[in-house]
Amino acid sequence: MNAEDFIPYLGKTDDHPDVRQLLITLGIQKAPKIKRGDTTARCEVPSQGISLVFRQLEDKSSLLTLKAVQLYGNTQGGTVTPYIGTLPFGLQLSDSRKEARKKAGKPTFANEDMDNDSWYFDTHRMVLEYGGDASTIAVVQLTMPLKPAAK
Repeated sequence: MNAEDFIPYLGKTDDHPDVRQLLITLGIQKAPKIKRGDTTARCEVPSQGISLVFRQLEDKSSLLTLKAVQLYGNTQGGTVTPYIGTLPFGLQLSDSRKEARKKAGKPTFANEDMDNDSWYFDTHRMVLEYGGDASTIAVVQLTMPLKPAAK
């Protein structure tokens, strides 16, 4: 799957047929489940460099919402195979922060101390976390869009 293929799944619950099919497609056998004391559940596919992050829909609900998709570069100490699908804007995991900004444009938010840049779109957010003194992309994270502030 290409990175942008994940965007339509963001915000859908784990019981949605599309999300169930996504889990099957990725070879994920177990449904996501939040462990006691945690706030999120992860479905990891280390052989593909993919992690799906689910969050509880409501306090008392058993439904989980797909909150984020994380696509990993070669920075996980050899425990995760780097993601090989196509990234947005023609990005490559080998791109430096400077190269990523040339391709994706000026970020909506940049955190120089934490080595990440964020771009906000109507349908999602994209966060790039950099490794190696911002010389490569360590993680591409696609998340649900920010909700407008309450008035």
